[in-house]
Amino acid sequence: MKFRATSICTIGLFVLALTALFVYRVTSAGSAYAAFPGSNGRITFSRFNPAIGDFTLFTANPDGSHESQLTTFPGFVSDWSPDGSKIAFDFPSDATSANIATINPDGSGFVQLTHEQNDASVEPAWSPDGTRIAVARPIGDHPHGIFIIDATTGAILSQVTANPYGWFDGEPRWSPDGQWIAFDRLKKGSIGGIYGRIDLGAVFIVRSDGTGLRQLTSGWGTQPANPDWSPDGSKIVFTSAGAFPAPVSIYTINPDGSGLTPVIKNLVNGRFENPRWSPDGTKLIFQGSPDLGHIRRGLWTVDADGSNLTEIISGPPAPQDAAWGTHPQQ
Repeated sequence: MKFRATSICTIGLFVLALTALFVYRVTSAGSAYAAFPGSNGRITFSRFNPAIGDFTLFTANPDGSHESQLTTFPGFVSDWSPDGSKIAFDFPSDATSANIATINPDGSGFVQLTHEQNDASVEPAWSPDGTRIAVARPIGDHPHGIFIIDATTGAILSQVTANPYGWFDGEPRWSPDGQWIAFDRLKKGSIGGIYGRIDLGAVFIVRSDGTGLRQLTSGWGTQPANPDWSPDGSKIVFTSAGAFPAPVSIYTINPDGSGLTPVIKNLVNGRFENPRWSPDGTKLIFQGSPDLGHIRRGLWTVDADGSNLTEIISGPPAPQDAAWGTHPQQ
């Protein structure tokens, strides 16, 4: 889960739980969002804003031009509504809470949907019909898992998953037909890492009613995360590290678990993560750098077959957590 623990709290079990989860997202991957079929429109992304000392949201054309700041307050993970008229995002509403809001692409029309207290709803993902939003709820006095909320009122409609390992389910992404949700599941590892372990992950899919749970990636040792369905539903893209601290790169897989294919090939000393499909299905956008020795981590696009790797927005500050919508380009 990509939400920043430093922006939420600094004490107690709340910060321990969220920090563990967010460190996993930073060290292994970020957050993913579904791209709905349509014309390639504007993108959103987050970036550290020195003016407020935290991350804020920005919009731009998919070639990096016409960049515009979307929020003047902290914001992290965003997702476009299917028609491109709204952006859902998570933000710290106070020192111990994180919530979901929507906003218009021009920065107007802020509406807070959830009202968590000492709890968090994060990583919003619109349903294909635009009426629901899937979120991760990683803390609080409830089973940690994927929930579905009403896109207008924020009311909880259902709980889709509950992590059986006492850890986290996150990064929910709807299939284009609205029947399935892809997500990543974490369980505690045993060695290495900032807390004396490296948390283990796997990508799963589940029907939107909570049935049909199936692990998509094999094993728990490759740290897969950031799943995103292609607009035609035929592929799921995700981030994976073959063996920590191997280069983090991008792969596609079929929804039945077959056809694992690397998108970025021959990555030796780089790190690419958080892949998102373009609405027309021809490209991917993601963050990172082909050389970890290079301080400028940027946003990149590549054709779906792995060709035409292009940096579109450079850091520092490093842009991240891009989402690609259908809102018309400027």
